Amino acid sequence: MDGMGITQALRAEAVSTPIIILTGQGQTETKVDLLNAGADDYVVKPFSTEELVARIASVARRPATVPTVVHTVGDITIDTATHKVFIAGKEVTLTLKEYALLECFLRRPGEVCTREELSSHVWDFNSMTWSNVLDVHMKNLRKKLERTSSSPRFETVRGVGYRFVA
Repeated sequence: MDGMGITQALRAEAVSTPIIILTGQGQTETKVDLLNAGADDYVVKPFSTEELVARIASVARRPATVPTVVHTVGDITIDTATHKVFIAGKEVTLTLKEYALLECFLRRPGEVCTREELSSHVWDFNSMTWSNVLDVHMKNLRKKLERTSSSPRFETVRGVGYRFVA
């Protein structure tokens, strides 16, 4: 069995042991296929022992599992491992941007999150624009969250940003 077959078989059995492929095939397509099949790293022959030891150490430092972090504020619960949001026990579907915004607010309930903080948390520097993109996403997030409650969940702090109200 080749490296691809072994990797696919182990991952199909939910084996989470790190896999580093050592091979003479250096084509990009082969590397991508193996990494997508579940390999954790890839070393092309010939390689130095020092490089292999460093790659093993690098893979060994990675956490075995992603720790589940659950934030609960009021009746809203957000699970950062599964990216699920629950309000009063019912799951609410959010877009990636809405989720990222809500996560930022739940990490700092009651505090003002500035427009700059929210923008840098949700969008990377290269895609930032100085338009009303943040306002549109906040409007949509407000709408989705306020369907479950008669009281507003966000306050606009004029000229500064927004505050999440539990």
